[in-house]
Amino acid sequence: MNSVGRETLLTVKRDQKILSPYVFCSLTGRFMWNWGASMETAVKAVNLPNFRFHDCRHTFASRLAMLGTDLYTVQRAGGWKTQVMVQRYAHLSPDHIKAAVERLARSNSDAGTGTKTGTESQAG
Repeated sequence: MNSVGRETLLTVKRDQKILSPYVFCSLTGRFMWNWGASMETAVKAVNLPNFRFHDCRHTFASRLAMLGTDLYTVQRAGGWKTQVMVQRYAHLSPDHIKAAVERLARSNSDAGTGTKTGTESQAG
C-alpha cells in the first residue's frame, strides 16, 4: 500500500471514530469475514455499473505498467506467482498504446540520432 492509500484509510477510520484494529470491520469493530453485501451497497451508492472489488487488481497492475514499471516489479507488488498472470491483469489503455507509437514518430523526426533500423538500402 502506498502512502496516499494508507493516509486515506487512516483518515476515514479517524473521521468515522473506528476504534477497531481492522481496516474493514463491522459496525461493532469486529473482523468481517464476508463483506460482499457492504461492498455491493457501496458500489450501488456511487453508481459504478458492473464493478467487482477484483477490478481493483486489474487497475493496480495496469496503472503500474502504464507508468513504465517493469513487469517483474508489478508481479511482486501484486503478489502474482507468474509473469503470465501479470500479463492477464496489466492492460494497457488504447490511449497509452497510441502515445507509445507517437513517440516513435517524434524520435524518427529528430535529426542526427544515428539510429539504424537495419531496413536502410545497402548502397555500394
